[in-house]
Amino acid sequence: MEMPDKAQSDSRIPELDGVRGLAIALVLCQHFIYSPAELMPNTMEFGNVIKKTVSLGSTGVDLFFVLSGFLIGGILLDHRKAPHYFKSFYVRRICRILPLYYLILLAYMAASRLLSSHTSQFWYQNLFTSGVPLWTHFIFLQTIFQVTTHGTGEILANWLIVTWTLALEEQFYLILPLAVRLVRPDWLLGMCVAVVFVHPLFYCFLWLDHPSAYWLAVLVAPTQADALVLGIICAWLIRKDWFQERLRTSRQALYALFLLFLFGAACLTPLINSPRYVVARDLFFFPALGIFYALLLLLSVAYRDGAVARVMRFRPLRLLGIISYGVYLLHMPVNDLLHGLVLGEPPLLESFGDVIIELLAVAITLVLASLSWRFFEKPIIAMGHSFRYGNRKTPGRTGREETTQFPAP
Repeated sequence: MEMPDKAQSDSRIPELDGVRGLAIALVLCQHFIYSPAELMPNTMEFGNVIKKTVSLGSTGVDLFFVLSGFLIGGILLDHRKAPHYFKSFYVRRICRILPLYYLILLAYMAASRLLSSHTSQFWYQNLFTSGVPLWTHFIFLQTIFQVTTHGTGEILANWLIVTWTLALEEQFYLILPLAVRLVRPDWLLGMCVAVVFVHPLFYCFLWLDHPSAYWLAVLVAPTQADALVLGIICAWLIRKDWFQERLRTSRQALYALFLLFLFGAACLTPLINSPRYVVARDLFFFPALGIFYALLLLLSVAYRDGAVARVMRFRPLRLLGIISYGVYLLHMPVNDLLHGLVLGEPPLLESFGDVIIELLAVAITLVLASLSWRFFEKPIIAMGHSFRYGNRKTPGRTGREETTQFPAP
């Protein structure tokens, strides 16, 4: 077993790129396969099979949250005493998140005007019509607006629908740096563990006291905090010698637990979208899935000669992970625009033509995201990294900031 060394060189961790690639692949399955199949009539057996097979696609966001908590939490823990702690962290985050995000917002504004001749068509309305003011997106308040108004029309346009996760992460970034800086590390661990256990109680409260607003739970930070803090817990633990020693002696047990959770997820996946199991899903299944993703993360970085790490080092998966932020922000606009302009309909999977458009949308998304990474995102990230934290400690491989990329999913 090769454990991650906090004193190693400041290079990318290929296994974590693979984890990120897996997360964005799940999201693509959700939006390119599951969501179009959801629009198919329930009488079509093919559509039902597709929906059951890729039902976990939406949980790619949860994997992104766990990974983000692990990477961001690790960076902050490594530099919590640094003199330029806040300035360096926020400048680097701004350089990573905002440029492409704002470019997508501007492209949304331009495209909605250029294609205004299609306003009467359903695909245009689906892609551009939003009950949330555009200005809220520029300051990451779109989810707050949705929750505080909770009207039936306050939904995000499909072009911007993925930005709710970025809003949650940015809200998270406002709290976490301060908590890591001021709270003793041992107390921080206790707070994170408490959040994981309190999280199901919060869902119970919403279900019992505000059942009509239960669907809004996914839009506010408290209900997504469990996945994020699970990543922080992993970052805290893996920096402790006693935990690394425990990992050395518990490899078989950890893999057995991972396989147990994997088997459970495979058995329960066909049930998670049934209205009959919505409470059980949110109280038990999704929290358990967060633990499963935390195990996946630990196995990837702790046992680099193991099966999980080898899968995460699969080159196409790593390359997908590197460009995942661009893929995350671009895939919905590209897919909906192609279906609308070519077929005059929102994304469906009813014909061979629909499948061809879906495949073409995937290809175009990957090309655009690759170009964005190479010529736009990467240079700006390098500028952000000119801001140093100011301490002499070399951040560990598990704290490498170049790998901190949410598609912040």
